[in-house]
Amino acid sequence: MAGAEDWLYPMSVVVVSSAKIQDLVGLSCWQYTNEMREPVLQENIDMYCLHIAEDDGEVDVDFPSLDSREPVSKFGFTKVALVEKDVPTYASSKKTIIVTVNIPHRGFNKFPIDNTNILMKEILDKVLKRRKIKVRPGQCYNLEKDSVPGVSIDLECNLASMDTLEFVLVRENSSRGDATEIDNGRSLEMAKSLTSHHYKSYLVSMVHKLRTNTEVQLGISGEKVNIDPVVSKSSAQIFRQKAVTYDADNIASCDIFEEKDGGKSVFRLAYFNGHEFKHRDFEADTAVCYEIVQKFNNILELRLSPVGKEYVANRDKKLMKKQDSLLM
Repeated sequence: MAGAEDWLYPMSVVVVSSAKIQDLVGLSCWQYTNEMREPVLQENIDMYCLHIAEDDGEVDVDFPSLDSREPVSKFGFTKVALVEKDVPTYASSKKTIIVTVNIPHRGFNKFPIDNTNILMKEILDKVLKRRKIKVRPGQCYNLEKDSVPGVSIDLECNLASMDTLEFVLVRENSSRGDATEIDNGRSLEMAKSLTSHHYKSYLVSMVHKLRTNTEVQLGISGEKVNIDPVVSKSSAQIFRQKAVTYDADNIASCDIFEEKDGGKSVFRLAYFNGHEFKHRDFEADTAVCYEIVQKFNNILELRLSPVGKEYVANRDKKLMKKQDSLLM
């Protein structure tokens, strides 16, 4: 609700780990009011929610608000934003526009922009930051207009001169169809995997926020997904990962979540547990991550699962709702 100049002065709020998100909302509203901050809040705390925020206070509009019923300790975020429900996320006297940047094979990101004089290199920086893409030595990323493939734009030009709000992120010396660099020795094996529903397993690490990663065997077929822990003598019994199996029809999506240094990446697997959508993150070599993501997406495209359709529809609906509210 506050102006961008106030994002530089965030509040530090301390809660016990067992507190619910709703408790944190109430405490934040109470502390905000006691500190006599403006604008003045409404009396009903049900009018507010928490969203993931960047370090500079910018709200991450790609994700829904945090579930008010869940404990704070579940999420592990240290930067969140208090947002008034059903109103524009960004309060500004200027009309806010939405810039969309598509990432081949990896979805898209939308960025609220309130000044068309912003340079395109600043928008590129926003994309790389949001996607957590590590630019390695010798690599260079650029933007293309969505309607003009193969032609990189001048990053020193401003948004107003582009005549479009739709762009595509590309890596220099590659095309939109290239997801990553994969050596020729693995190409044939990956192609066979992508075109078949036959069972194949991968050795990956399951990512945990509050403890060390767990090495697991991820088995994928057109019918099911198995996650089996790799048991070692050094594994602590209290933290031992349990084996789990998901029906392929309950898999909602699979996307690259983060690219890291050292040739490692993290991919996110979203699934429906019978009540709500959840996700698990896994880390592996970048080439392996892309192979797994493409294999999952190939299965999803062929199965046409209602769960996947519902997940995408809900995600797009939330993004459109936020976009419409920002343009009001």
